[in-house]
Order: sequence, then structure tokens, then C-alpha cells
Amino acid sequence: AYSFGGLSRTQMMKPYVDFWLRNRTSGSDLLNNFSVPVLSTELDVTTMDEGSELFQRVMTFNVLRDNQSTMVINKDSEEFSIAQTSLAGVKDLVGQSAEHLCLPGRVPIVKFFGDQPSGLNASSEGVIRLWYDSIRALQESLLREPISVIVDLVQIGLWGEVDDDIE
Repeated sequence: AYSFGGLSRTQMMKPYVDFWLRNRTSGSDLLNNFSVPVLSTELDVTTMDEGSELFQRVMTFNVLRDNQSTMVINKDSEEFSIAQTSLAGVKDLVGQSAEHLCLPGRVPIVKFFGDQPSGLNASSEGVIRLWYDSIRALQESLLREPISVIVDLVQIGLWGEVDDDIE
């Protein structure tokens, strides 16, 4: 197919789909891990026999970790904090990578996803009209002649002659 007609749309779409899947997964991972608990404690005890107690406490905390659990620490020797990652812009980046899926197929976003544009005076009518016009031009350039030949052959088979009034 490549030698005679170029890349197929499936081949052109693959990098965009892979990019979107990676971004969607990364966004989901970031959302699930946007905060990391930090326990400041004496790490010297981790090499002693009592170190297993610290690791047991950390494992218990990880098992119970959600917004409904409680972290109990030694107020004299430990400090607990939460390091957070900003989620600003993640939605936009994942959305843009999804919109890039429309590029190889030359399909408007409103047709591909069914999303209407937002904002004042936002309208997709012109884009949709342009898309339908390009499809019609493509149909005319590729399909008009083969369909005309088929219609002429059917007419000859039925009536023995071609009626020029039938298109």
C-alpha cells in the first residue's frame, strides 16, 4: 500500500494514539500520586534491630493511606508533612494530545469527539461546512467516474442503450 498510495491513515494515526495513551496514563498516575507523605525521623535506627519497627510502621501507613486514616508519630523525634505536585495544566495537556488525534484524519474536533466549542460566539458551523465540502470534493474526484461507468453498464444491460438523462 505504501508503494502505490502512501501511508494508510492507520499508520499515520498510530504515533498520535500512542502519544495520547502515554499522556492519559501519565495524567492518571500524576492524579493518583499528586501528594507524597514525608516522614522525617532518625534513620540510624533502620540499621539496628529496632529498624524493623520503623519499616513496619511505614508499611502499615501505606496500607491505610487515604484521606480517612490517621498517621501517628512521635512528636519529639519525628515530623510528618505532605509534598504535593501541582495539577495545573494537566487537563489541558491531555486534552490537547487527544485533539491531535484529529490531525491525520483531517476530521474536525466537533465531529471526532462530539464536543462543541466553548466561549462567546463559538460556533462550529463553518468548520463542519468546510469538512462536508472537502468530503464532497473528494467523492467527486474519486467516485464520480467509476459510478458513472457502473450506471451506464446497468442501463445497457437493462435497456440496451444509455439514457443521458440518468446520472
